[in-house]
Amino acid sequence: MFPKPIKPNKMTLVMYKFLEDKIEIYEHSIKEYEFKLLGLDYKDSMYEFYSERYAEAKLWLDVLYTARDAKYDNPYSK
Repeated sequence: MFPKPIKPNKMTLVMYKFLEDKIEIYEHSIKEYEFKLLGLDYKDSMYEFYSERYAEAKLWLDVLYTARDAKYDNPYSK
């Protein structure tokens, strides 16, 4: 009656491990960029550099969260 759960293959598990690793990297980068932005004046040229990197990291982190948490692909979600 109910569909059988799909057993994740090794490639799927490797992909989700990769996503988790990338998420950890981007979370660390965001903390680092926030710290550097706190010490800079907004008129400084490095402020623009770090704010662009911060925005890009936030965007990629949202994409990675979406990919990780997709219910139809994620073997760990229910």
